[in-house]
Amino acid sequence: MRRLSLVFGALLFTVFLAACASQPAAPEIVEVIKEVEVVKEVEVIKEVEVIKEVEVIKEVPVEVEVVREIIVDREVEKVVEVDRPVIVRFTEPTELMPLVESGALPSVDQRLPEEPMIISVLEEFGQYGGTMRRAYLGPGDT
Repeated sequence: MRRLSLVFGALLFTVFLAACASQPAAPEIVEVIKEVEVVKEVEVIKEVEVIKEVEVIKEVPVEVEVVREIIVDREVEKVVEVDRPVIVRFTEPTELMPLVESGALPSVDQRLPEEPMIISVLEEFGQYGGTMRRAYLGPGDT
C-alpha cells in the first residue's frame, strides 16, 4: 500500500513537471481582409411655412378704488391694579389645630413670613383634603 502511494505520487509529480516544462507555442499571426460596401441614400425635403396673424381687442372696464392707509405708531401702557383686601391675621387650618395645641407645630404667625406672597383666586377656592392620584413609573419618578 505504501509502495503504491509512493509510485502514484512520483507519477503525479512527473506529470506536473512535464506540464510546467513545455514551451508555449509561438504566436501565429492571421490576417483577415474583409470588404464591406455600405450604400445608404437619404433624401429629406422639408418645407414649412407658417403664417399666423392674431389680433385681439378686448375692452376691460377698470374700477379705480383709492385706499388711504394711515399707520400710527403709538406705545400704549396700561397699568392694572387689583384691589386686595388687607389681611390682618391668618387663621389656623382645623386639621392642624391639634398639632399646634400639643406644641409639635408652631403657630401660623411663626410659620409664615412677614409679607407672604398671595395669589388671587380666579374662580373659587378649592377644598381641603381629598385624594391625590398620580402614576408611579420607577425610582426616578419622585
